[in-house]
Amino acid sequence: MFVRHSVPEFADITEWLLIAGLVMAVLAAVVALIDLMGERQFRNLPDLRMYAAGGALVMALEVYNLHLRLSVGADAITPTGLVLSVAASIVLLATPWQNWARMYR
Repeated sequence: MFVRHSVPEFADITEWLLIAGLVMAVLAAVVALIDLMGERQFRNLPDLRMYAAGGALVMALEVYNLHLRLSVGADAITPTGLVLSVAASIVLLATPWQNWARMYR
């Protein structure tokens, strides 16, 4: 669809954005692991397991999205890639981000 509308660069940009997002997610996971190992308050957060599961689910969805993009090409953007990205956004919104603010008050 995007290539047919003479915007092939958009298809390439989405691959780079997925890769950049996954790199940042790995870095965030490393920082969270360091916090988990070093800070007792972090381990006592009530929704820590839900937060970790949400992060893992988002990473799995986006790794699958990137796999589809690399194997199928630009045709994987709509509707499958879009649905996977919206699902990842919903999981991020549902994950208890308020725990971060509660811990560092």
